[in-house]
Amino acid sequence: MGNLTRRFLHTLAATLVVGTAVAQQAAKEVQQQLRETGFEEIRLEAVRMLEGDSIVTCTVERGLETSPGKDFRKALDLLSSHYPATTTIRIVMLEQGQATYVLESAGSAVSVQNSDEQTDGSSQRAFELNYADGTYFKRIEWQKPLRSVHSGVTFTIFPQLRLQNTYYDKIYEVQFNLAPALEYSPWRGMLLTGQMLFPLYNDLDYAGDYIRPGFLTARQQFNLPHLNRIALTVGNFNQSRYGADLKWYKFFQNSPWSVRAQIGLTGHSNVKNWYWDHSSVEDLSWNVRASYYLSRYNLRADVQAGRYFAGDYGTRVDLTRHFGQVSVGFYASYAGGDANGGFHVAIPIDPFRHRHQHAVRVMVAPYFDQEYTLEGALTTARYYETSPRENRSEMDLYPQYIDYLINKSKTK
Repeated sequence: MGNLTRRFLHTLAATLVVGTAVAQQAAKEVQQQLRETGFEEIRLEAVRMLEGDSIVTCTVERGLETSPGKDFRKALDLLSSHYPATTTIRIVMLEQGQATYVLESAGSAVSVQNSDEQTDGSSQRAFELNYADGTYFKRIEWQKPLRSVHSGVTFTIFPQLRLQNTYYDKIYEVQFNLAPALEYSPWRGMLLTGQMLFPLYNDLDYAGDYIRPGFLTARQQFNLPHLNRIALTVGNFNQSRYGADLKWYKFFQNSPWSVRAQIGLTGHSNVKNWYWDHSSVEDLSWNVRASYYLSRYNLRADVQAGRYFAGDYGTRVDLTRHFGQVSVGFYASYAGGDANGGFHVAIPIDPFRHRHQHAVRVMVAPYFDQEYTLEGALTTARYYETSPRENRSEMDLYPQYIDYLINKSKTK
């Protein structure tokens, strides 16, 4: 009996060793294909269970496509083509090396929503998407990633269009700039941004006639327990502001709700013909926002209140509807005794498929965003942004919205 037990244990150990070696070799092949596709921050761990099934955990950096939904779809299709349907696949989406979302596919077959979306990959897999709480990333983050996001810089060309309607004899005053930006992430959670504005057409303010700096910022994000995130940004913002800004985000697992609080200490900043006209950093602004996402209609509602940098207090309500990757919304605000309103749009404009395999990644801005106000000359209800990438389709994404984008995407 003792000999039979020893033989069984030896056979079991040999099977596990061979299975592990095969799994490791398969993992290396998949990692290489993910790299050839263009992904960054690639880690992959395949664990073979005693029952014969396996669990694959993979990390990729967000930003290969115009939306994380397309990134998830591309990665899931590739992994699904290498592992049987019984394999559980987990994909952790990173941003500057920090976990943001996690997709888990149990491998069970499901029907495809649209008949023209029949593929051999993720369309046949049931998956669940949530905010990443670090659970799966902590098990694999010790691995050295294939193609680190911190090994290169991103050069992005942003178009800027400003419209203002203040005269009776002229429909619009227009300013159009090209605003290329360099972005570099030296370590996890840190993003450095340097941007210059090149005027192409301007009949707005005097400063718009000159080449001048745009966003010059350093942002550090921290992922805290229980889906709390903090982002501290210092530097030069838009709306002629510079200083420091702190944002706190609170997300809720499997919930359409989220909360954001923001506080900033800024001053006036403007460059005219290479002369920096600025004031001391002493203007305190803050706001608190509650958001709800109605997945049935791809509709997001935001209600916020706070103090703007001119010292006026006010409230604002936004309704934003997503049509695929295009976002269209309306808003109403009241601040400092002035009522205002308007609409905003975010439209994907990058026509290229990226392959992040070089030290410098050159791309067009993923989205063009524009906000139109009915009373454009008002000095109340004004706030700033801290990044050239802030828009209604790319920032503060809900898992339900990304889920919708994954199902809508196709592998071409």
